[in-house]
Amino acid sequence: MRLRGTLQKESQRRLQEVVKCLDRMNKGNNNTCIVLLSPESMSIVSSPGGFNEAQAWATLTTVCPDGLGVFSQLRIESMQDNRIGLEVEASLLVLALKSADAGEQTTIKLRNKDGRALLSFEIITQSIPMMTVIQDVPVKVLSAQQVDSVQEPAAADSPTVRLMSPPIKSLCTVVERLKCLDQRILLRGNMNGELEIG
Repeated sequence: MRLRGTLQKESQRRLQEVVKCLDRMNKGNNNTCIVLLSPESMSIVSSPGGFNEAQAWATLTTVCPDGLGVFSQLRIESMQDNRIGLEVEASLLVLALKSADAGEQTTIKLRNKDGRALLSFEIITQSIPMMTVIQDVPVKVLSAQQVDSVQEPAAADSPTVRLMSPPIKSLCTVVERLKCLDQRILLRGNMNGELEIG
């Protein structure tokens, strides 16, 4: 099993905001999230109450010719149709992505050290002299059965409404304020482009 990818600078910040939002949603609960990687997409799944409860999904394109993917280069090899599933603590992933902010280039590798699986962030800094900082995030590699069991929840077939959300920082701020009122937050959208949060 191999994973090596170079993060795009702008996408790295977007990925950091997504993971930070999922981390905030999980505070006080199970703080792990599942990262599903394939050559086409990267999904981050959070389910604080277990996978029979509500889930939060974020799916991003891994490599895109127009430069909008998460990675500028990506190599994934596995015996599971080149899919890799990782269970990782969201807060540690946020810290590693924050460290990558100061870097010129960040490469992510899946490696094994002393019998433990690690997601290694190799960050080349802009300082003079150039330095390489390595930040290891412990992960649990999921088996093929575990990866297959994590399925995106089915949505109702109709009506289909696609919403473009406001900037994730703004949305997280509103969710943080509402979180103290109740454990559940209702998002409601309509065909007029309106989004209600309550």
